[in-house]
Amino acid sequence: MKLGNYSITTKTLWLIAIVSLAVFFVSGRWHRTKVIDADVISYYSYLPAAIIEGDLKMTYSVGNDFYADKVWGVIWKENSGPVQKYTMGLSWLYFPFFLLGHLSALIFGFPAHGYSGPYNFWLQMSAIFYLMLGFYWLRKVLLQYFSEAISATVMLLLAFGTNLFYYTQGQATMPHVYLFALVSGLLSVSYTH
Repeated sequence: MKLGNYSITTKTLWLIAIVSLAVFFVSGRWHRTKVIDADVISYYSYLPAAIIEGDLKMTYSVGNDFYADKVWGVIWKENSGPVQKYTMGLSWLYFPFFLLGHLSALIFGFPAHGYSGPYNFWLQMSAIFYLMLGFYWLRKVLLQYFSEAISATVMLLLAFGTNLFYYTQGQATMPHVYLFALVSGLLSVSYTH
């Protein structure tokens, strides 16, 4: 079923994107609260360590008050860096947006240590990117088996009737939306011709 020049599922993708971006900009969460918080501290810490500090052992953080709430881990022996209990998988997904944050910090004169405003902005934006990528892939799978109307309805229900939207906006850097994108991509590769 087509509405104008675009299918209803394409318009649904646009609707999800517009609502997500509107809530993103209206809420301004990236400058009001910590985006790099809770478990994300450990998921993210690999990026400043590797790209900015050049020290994946994270010894730069030991005894440095600035990093006290930014680098977590267990110190196994004296003079060693913290050992992270989380893997760096999410860091790979954050990476392009970390680079945008780093570039923005350098261009606009923000501290380029990995934790200033531009990094928070782009990390929060990464969740919307992966949300939309996940819906793009999911749309391809749904259209293999269902009509445009049913596919659009499923997409809307997933976007706004589950906690996926909350994890795109309120807890954007937690793994939920990234896993949604990866699983949707896997389904797309596996079930579309």
